[in-house]
Amino acid sequence: MMHLPDINVKGGGILTTLTAAKVPSLGEIELSANLEKLDANALCSPPIYTTDSAVQVTMLREEAVGFKLWLSTVSMSSLDTKVKAGFLFVVPRFFVLAKVADAEGMECFSVMRTS
Repeated sequence: MMHLPDINVKGGGILTTLTAAKVPSLGEIELSANLEKLDANALCSPPIYTTDSAVQVTMLREEAVGFKLWLSTVSMSSLDTKVKAGFLFVVPRFFVLAKVADAEGMECFSVMRTS
């Protein structure tokens, strides 16, 4: 089943989100998914933030070069690091996530538990 991007920004990238509204079986397993492709030096905006019990797990594709990752909360220090191809990272609730692609662009796939 092919889905067109939900967001397509010329020179920025695309975001395709799969939810139970598009794929009913995702509702049964309480998951949603995102495929994000950022063009060179593009910023994922707005940053992602969740206050419920959801935890986001993201995998950067092996072929992708990488991107800059910022994680922070109001009460905790932030993480500012470079994520490389093949890395898997988890974003806990209450953390803000921002991504900036490097000069090669980037592609990642995320899965989030939904209520």
